Amino acid sequence: MGRPAGTEVPLVGAAYVPIDAWKAHSFGGQLGILSASGNDWRDSMAEDLAGRLREICLALPEVTERASHGAPTWFVRDKKSFVTLWASGHHEDDFPHLWCAGLPGAQVSLVAAAPDRFFPPPYVGGRGWIGVRLDGEVDWTEMAELCEDAYRAVAPAKLVAVLDERSPGRAADT
Repeated sequence: MGRPAGTEVPLVGAAYVPIDAWKAHSFGGQLGILSASGNDWRDSMAEDLAGRLREICLALPEVTERASHGAPTWFVRDKKSFVTLWASGHHEDDFPHLWCAGLPGAQVSLVAAAPDRFFPPPYVGGRGWIGVRLDGEVDWTEMAELCEDAYRAVAPAKLVAVLDERSPGRAADT
């Protein structure tokens, strides 16, 4: 049906998945099994991304997690959000990404330095929030730093001081 040879893998029930995505997703070295809907690899990727971000964000002082607009979102004291994961994309950004609060000037710097990875997200981009693509190789150390900076951008001074006590070297960097 007009599909370039070698670019897609047929599944049961005439569903197709891009071959690169199919090859790239594995479970313990074994190729993942896909359902006829083709969503298993996306569901698994979403769980992997949420798990990694959950580990990072919940390590910060007084952070909670709940769904907001149908997406996993992390809050300071269950009030102010600082990170939202859009594992299946959101609106026209049809790729896995997160939105995080940004320190002053961070969004402009990151978007200018790497526009293929960072973008101003809809709705909150005007307030300095940063969109981060997660559909390539993810540098989880960088993600942890971005999440910590996002936390610092919205957390009250007392909680930022608690964070600074935990990681004194990082406090000097911000």
